[in-house]
Amino acid sequence: MDTHAPFRYEQLAELIIGMIDNGTLAPGTRVPSVRAVSEQQRISVFTALQAYRLLADRGVLVARPQSGYYVAGTRRGALALPSTSHPPCVRLVVASEFS
Repeated sequence: MDTHAPFRYEQLAELIIGMIDNGTLAPGTRVPSVRAVSEQQRISVFTALQAYRLLADRGVLVARPQSGYYVAGTRRGALALPSTSHPPCVRLVVASEFS
């Protein structure tokens, strides 16, 4: 059985998700730049960018042109609970041929 060790960009993505989950990074907060993260984590800029793009694809981060990446307002693709439908109450009169 072949077990897959997570790639470094996946590990970084999980680290960022953990920071969001524990409240370190709140919705709307700007995350550190790709360059800063690459230096802090001792990874390439490409690897950091891969992690950020993965999180953006999942809806965890939002990219703002010429501004950076921010924590999305809603938690990673969390779906709202479906609402209960309330169909209009329509009274049907059924005519019987035996009346």
